[in-house]
Amino acid sequence: MARIQEERPASPATQSPSAVQDGHSGRPKRPKRRTRWLRRALAALLALLLTALGGLAYVLRSESGQAWLTKTVNAALESSLRESGLHARLTRLSGPLPFACSFGLEVADAQGVWLTAPENSFAWDWRALPGVVRIAAIRSVDPALSRLPDLPSDPEPSVPRQPLTVESLRAALGEAARALNDLPAWLPEVRLDALSVENALLPPELLGGAASPPTPGAAKAQAPEQKTADAPVPVPAAQVLRADLDAGLTAGREGAKLHVRARLSGAEDAPFALSALSCAVAEVSLEAQAGPLSNGAEQGPGLAVNSRLEAVLRRPVLHVDALPPDLLGSEARLNLAFEGGTAAMEPDPASSARLALTKLNLTAGRVTAAGQGQWHSGRKDWPDGPLDLNLNVSLQSPAADTAAIPTKITEGTKEAGDVLAMLRAPLSLTLTAKGALRRPDVDLRLACADIQSNGHVLKDTTLALTGAPLAWGDALGLGGSRGEARLVLDLRAELDQRPLKLTTELFYGPDLKSGPENATDSTTDRTDGAPGAAVAGLRKLRLGAAGLEGTGDVTAVLAPGKAPALDGAIRLRVADWQALSAFVPGQRLDGEAGLDLELRAEAPQNGSGSAAQQVLLRWKIPRFNLSSAQGGDAALHVRGLDGEARLTDLFGRAALAARLDLEEASRGDLRLGARARASGPLQGPLDLSLESTGGVTSRLNIQWRPGLVALQTLEVRLKAAAVGSGKGSKGRALGLRATRGAEIRYGDAGLAVSGLDLALSPSGRLQAQGALTPEKLDLRVVLDGLALEPWRALVPALPLGTAEARVRLSGSPARPGGDFRLGVRRLRVPGSPVAPLDLALVGGIERNASGSALAARLELDPQAVKALGGSEASLNLRLPLLFGPDGLPRPAPQGQLAGQVRWEGAVGPVWSLLPLADRRLNGRISLNLNLGGTLAAPRVTGGLRVDKARYEDLLLGVLLTDINLRLDLNGKEAGKKNAAGGTGPLAGSMHLELSAADGLGGSLRLTGGGGLDGRNLDLRAALDHLRPLRRRDLRINLSGQARVTGSATAPDVRGEIIINQGALLLNNLAVGGSITTLPIQEAATTPATVTDAAPATPETSAPAAAAEGQGSLNLRIRAPGRFIVEGHGLTSEWQANLLVSGSPAAPMITGELRAVKGNFDFLTKNFALTRGVITFGGGSLSNPLLDIVMTNETPDLTAHITISGTVSKMKLSLSSEPSLPKDEILSRILFGRSANELGRLEALQLAGAVAQLAGFGSGGGGMLDFTRKALGVDVLRLGTASTGAAGEPGDQTAGGTTLEMGKYIGDLIYVGVEQGMKPDSTAFIIQLELTPRINLELRTEQQDTWGGVRWKYNY
Repeated sequence: MARIQEERPASPATQSPSAVQDGHSGRPKRPKRRTRWLRRALAALLALLLTALGGLAYVLRSESGQAWLTKTVNAALESSLRESGLHARLTRLSGPLPFACSFGLEVADAQGVWLTAPENSFAWDWRALPGVVRIAAIRSVDPALSRLPDLPSDPEPSVPRQPLTVESLRAALGEAARALNDLPAWLPEVRLDALSVENALLPPELLGGAASPPTPGAAKAQAPEQKTADAPVPVPAAQVLRADLDAGLTAGREGAKLHVRARLSGAEDAPFALSALSCAVAEVSLEAQAGPLSNGAEQGPGLAVNSRLEAVLRRPVLHVDALPPDLLGSEARLNLAFEGGTAAMEPDPASSARLALTKLNLTAGRVTAAGQGQWHSGRKDWPDGPLDLNLNVSLQSPAADTAAIPTKITEGTKEAGDVLAMLRAPLSLTLTAKGALRRPDVDLRLACADIQSNGHVLKDTTLALTGAPLAWGDALGLGGSRGEARLVLDLRAELDQRPLKLTTELFYGPDLKSGPENATDSTTDRTDGAPGAAVAGLRKLRLGAAGLEGTGDVTAVLAPGKAPALDGAIRLRVADWQALSAFVPGQRLDGEAGLDLELRAEAPQNGSGSAAQQVLLRWKIPRFNLSSAQGGDAALHVRGLDGEARLTDLFGRAALAARLDLEEASRGDLRLGARARASGPLQGPLDLSLESTGGVTSRLNIQWRPGLVALQTLEVRLKAAAVGSGKGSKGRALGLRATRGAEIRYGDAGLAVSGLDLALSPSGRLQAQGALTPEKLDLRVVLDGLALEPWRALVPALPLGTAEARVRLSGSPARPGGDFRLGVRRLRVPGSPVAPLDLALVGGIERNASGSALAARLELDPQAVKALGGSEASLNLRLPLLFGPDGLPRPAPQGQLAGQVRWEGAVGPVWSLLPLADRRLNGRISLNLNLGGTLAAPRVTGGLRVDKARYEDLLLGVLLTDINLRLDLNGKEAGKKNAAGGTGPLAGSMHLELSAADGLGGSLRLTGGGGLDGRNLDLRAALDHLRPLRRRDLRINLSGQARVTGSATAPDVRGEIIINQGALLLNNLAVGGSITTLPIQEAATTPATVTDAAPATPETSAPAAAAEGQGSLNLRIRAPGRFIVEGHGLTSEWQANLLVSGSPAAPMITGELRAVKGNFDFLTKNFALTRGVITFGGGSLSNPLLDIVMTNETPDLTAHITISGTVSKMKLSLSSEPSLPKDEILSRILFGRSANELGRLEALQLAGAVAQLAGFGSGGGGMLDFTRKALGVDVLRLGTASTGAAGEPGDQTAGGTTLEMGKYIGDLIYVGVEQGMKPDSTAFIIQLELTPRINLELRTEQQDTWGGVRWKYNY
């Protein structure tokens, strides 16, 4: 008490009058007793207050005091939140109250707890008072928001909220500016040093993800008295988001400052979804500052605001269809900076305002953007203030993308391609806006120099949208003004080297024609304040692109509460068919075509309501041709196609009246005319009719109603000429006819078909009826007496016979049952010696405790089995199925699988039923297969035996005899080991033994085995002087061994094949044909030269091995000699040493073929084959490197013909010793004297020889082909005389060079003249083609005339 008195002595103003000296005596007066007692009472009260505060602090820091405070706060929270349906409570409270505390918080709703915050703390600095209210820290650690709360909906406001207007905004800004400038001096500064949230767990609902399931025990959790743990509510790890937040705030008379930094990531560093993309981390940083602004007496107090924002997304991945996932690169960064300010006079609203975007910078992979802009309010009307905005966006093409990194797309991500891949140059977008805010000059431009897609090229594309000015304020009726906002669209480019242009004017504004004159609201056309009608559309449309030209104008009147009223027309026509053909690859278009669209809105008859919208679409195609760009007879010709479709009252009781008339459409021998009509309301009933004439005559009448399609008439008939007159057709017309009306009902209740009865022509009947509902399935389909022979005119592969079918399904879609029978009576394959058969496939859907299954078996009567040469035949299969609610079946992977195949007898009759006319197989076969297990793990057992078989391929000339095959299959249960110790879905092993002979003493043997799943193969093959070919042009004798290991999908083949001897007879090759070759995939690169012609070893070819998983080849092919190539003047013997490596899918051959000896009769002279090397360097099999030299020696000249280069680019050169010009060398070779000494005939022969050399390897015929075209003949060729010394036609061993010239008369008759090297070797030839393989020939020479039949067969 004494201390307080010392610190606060009584002031003179408060002293008692008795204490003042008396003016007369000078002695102070004695204070009164009541004043002394008052001071003592105040001191005692202050001491008591301090004691109470100290006691309260002690109580608040005690356990009992904090428990009481916790209960009191929870009760207050319960009562205050009762109406909202929320329940909040403190789970604990501790710390040095009242200056700091630590507490736990839990919030629940009717569904349970949705927020837990177990670790929260609060601390404030009381020592900073009274000038500063300083909160040192607010901190929350590990809070968890499991879901968004279930809050009651807000009640409807009693007074509708007024819309934000310019005046209300000015008033609010003025009040804010004055309030900030007029803060009282005693107001303390508020400072929040640190606000932090650490390791917060958030649900994906915050970012638009799927909601988490409700917390179990929600009903219990909502009770406030129920105690729960402080641990966060568990959220599925795959859905959890993790967030961290740091913030600070300072506010006082000088203004306010705020800084916020937030970080969001997925739990366990997993990417999280953020709208249309996902990223690993998202970071946001915000700094903002606001404060009073002194503008002087003329403008009044003001307010200034500025802020900076930076957002970063790390490893963003786009999930937008048709956009590349890595478009934004490895990091997307956005920087924004804003400034603003306002001023206001007392007590008026804000008089001026300013808003500026001082910085916009976006860097995200291939996307960059930059811009800035500012706006100042007008002096009288704010929207009249000036606007200045600039924005630039750039998108780099994929080729120029250096920021993007490869991104791994998670499984299940939908990728619909990259639409931006068409960009071959950067895409830029620029936007500028200048002028008054309500009427700025706007210019938007999009440009790209090169766009390519689907083989089309778009060059120098520019798209401009300009509004000068864009009076959007007038269009919206702001400030009482009324007018249109117009944008001019101008698109220009070069499409496939042809100009593309699109121009039009887009407009929007109030409907001045229908607005009342007494409108009182500047933003409406109505006195009641409701928005008035507006007009929008396009004018002066001009289109020129892809061969199309278009013009048009469209206006739409948009009235509130009414359907739009459209008026205008658009017209299209084809002006350049060649340009349009570029969009139909491989086709050529031609003709005339036009399309007109008319829109008209008719005023309502009673003067109220919406206008009746009329739409008329007309098309007129007087002629149209579609043909192949390569030519041919399959062209489509259309003549007289026109029609129209008229829609009346489109937005009301819409009705359709349409017609289509086709005078004729033809393709080949098919001619077709058509007439179609449709009429009726779009809501039904709508009547449709179709009639056709020509090759297909038809008549169809259908009536459609919602949920019902009524088939009234159906008749289709194909004339014999339309379907051809091939074998088996016999000129009979094909068709079908509905014998009665049928109905198809559809809707939510299901689908039903009734009364479908079709009579097929010339024979057969098809009937169907059924119903499918969610609870019931009932289907009946019957096919009777369908003769297959007439239908072979449409499907030539059909056999002969009469088809029948019975299908019956019942039950429910989820558990169906039923049976079926599909059969053919008197089945016969044309060309097969097998007698007609009766067979059928019979089965049904079975249901048992294990589920449903499709069971089927093949029925063959004993006579049919005997006709096929068999003694036993059976086929049974049981396939487990799963049926969904829609009734569609799918395989049941775990269902029991069962099946059996048996066949004993001859293989020839069965083989003859296959469409393999050029291949024949005879012998005895025994097939015994059993199928078990499940679909996921099937088990196959049994085997195959073939005895004493004979195989012949007439196409390739292959013949194998005495074929014996043993194949044993030993399936195991799923999970058990294969033969090599592995397991798989098809467990078990197989063993194979195959032997064959060629009938000439050679043999083939193949033995080994592997797993049934195709893995662990080990097959060995041995050839012993095998001569499998029976050809006139090629003979070969093979020996060697090979081994196949690995798997069926990736086999490893190693071995050596020796060509003991062989012969290639060039004279016997088919005319215009060649030896049959296998399709070989071109290698990626072909070496230009081969430095070492020696065969490559497996070690040297290792880099060229196939990729892993495709298998490998290491097969050596050797021909020690005795491989003869003869014909067309060539007689030679060759050796070979080749290595086949790579993979079966991409084999590579290295090594060489080398000539041992040989000679060549070229230009009637004999050339010795002095060097011949054909080198394969691992490139294309059909393009080896050639090095061939042929030499002719005479007493005074040695001539060399050299063939070098590759087959595709071979080069023939002629040289001599001594060196002479080419024509001089040929003259010396042919005639033994100089070219200057030749006669006319000899000069002609020399010219023919030079022409032959000039056309060598050119692929285009060279000089000889040029001469043929110049003379206008069909044939001009050099060849070998077809008459030998003995005068026998066809003997080509002794003839010389000939020149033949001729022409075809029509398609079948050829007339020609042939001149040989001798003066008396002129022949006149007439040929008549009877079939593609048989020619009748008459040949007249100077000495005799002969005729005969030529027949050829290509092996």
